[in-house]
Amino acid sequence: VTLENGQKVELGLKPPAAEYEVLKEEWQRQLNSGAIPIEEAMKKVTETLPTRSKEGSTNLVDYAVQVPTAASSGRETEKRVQ
Repeated sequence: VTLENGQKVELGLKPPAAEYEVLKEEWQRQLNSGAIPIEEAMKKVTETLPTRSKEGSTNLVDYAVQVPTAASSGRETEKRVQ
């Protein structure tokens, strides 16, 4: 495993949980380094996410489902409000 600082940790002869322990120590070191507060990180993430418009459509047909018609034996579809 290669850590962020370039240090290599040999895990060949260690138990399987050793990789987790090395990663856990690395994560703890990153958390304790004070890189960015969680609240600020959450704010930055929410600023970059796409948002829906506040105004929803009032036309029920916009929310309708396309279903096959019985008369066409399933070859044609129609929109139905459920």
